[in-house]
Amino acid sequence: MMEDELVGDESKAWTDEGIFIEGLAICNMFPGPASTQLGIFMGWVYAGMTGALVAGFCFMLPTFIIVVGFSYLYFAYQTLPSLEAFFYGINPVVIGLIVGASYSMARSALKQADDDLISYWA
Repeated sequence: MMEDELVGDESKAWTDEGIFIEGLAICNMFPGPASTQLGIFMGWVYAGMTGALVAGFCFMLPTFIIVVGFSYLYFAYQTLPSLEAFFYGINPVVIGLIVGASYSMARSALKQADDDLISYWA
């Protein structure tokens, strides 16, 4: 999703696809959440150190609020069977999101590699 929003149309693009893919590769080498690191990197590409700080804060704040909310629900109402079923139901959704994101990234990376190979041999 980040690639769709940040790379593409010249009028709204933050960067080109090459810098995005390189940033993604670098962020995948570091321990920790690559999506957060990539968001901070893209903020830095767009607006320097201030952009990195704002991007990091804005990227992490919604997740923090959601985790605190779910934690409250879990500890306050963990004995309710319907809430227990809800938390069990989240597991397949999370797995589906990870598989979908992996497929999208792999397709994008392979397309970029294919374009580079074609331009090399041309």
